[in-house]
Amino acid sequence: MDVYVQSFLNSATKLTLSVTSSTTFAQLAELVWAAEGTTSTIMQFYVNNVEVDTSATMGTYTITNGTYIGSSNTIALLPTKEERQIAKLDLAKLRRKAGGNTSADYYRAANDYDRDLLAAKYIGNTATNISNTLTEQRPWI
Repeated sequence: MDVYVQSFLNSATKLTLSVTSSTTFAQLAELVWAAEGTTSTIMQFYVNNVEVDTSATMGTYTITNGTYIGSSNTIALLPTKEERQIAKLDLAKLRRKAGGNTSADYYRAANDYDRDLLAAKYIGNTATNISNTLTEQRPWI
């Protein structure tokens, strides 16, 4: 059966993926990663606005042909501001790389970052002033 899954990298896009009732949500994550050319440990899925257990199967949640499955990230659950800042930059980096598809409208040539180019970066939960100098495209290189 085909299900529609919210793209992890481009939330306005739906991916059409083929699954069975015995496919787990962890396996669905692998299908999303293959479709988007990336991997991520911060992805979670929702069915009818309820977070699903990644070890559960499609059958557990009565997924049928044409079901829409939402996705989001778990960045807000990370324990420190530094970890959240890095995770947000890593997610933006994944999107900017567009799985290597240079024709994607969200692909950017400057698709890697340098945290030291930020005006302030977090160390633990403390913001540290790095630079008052504005650099074009910061922190992207």
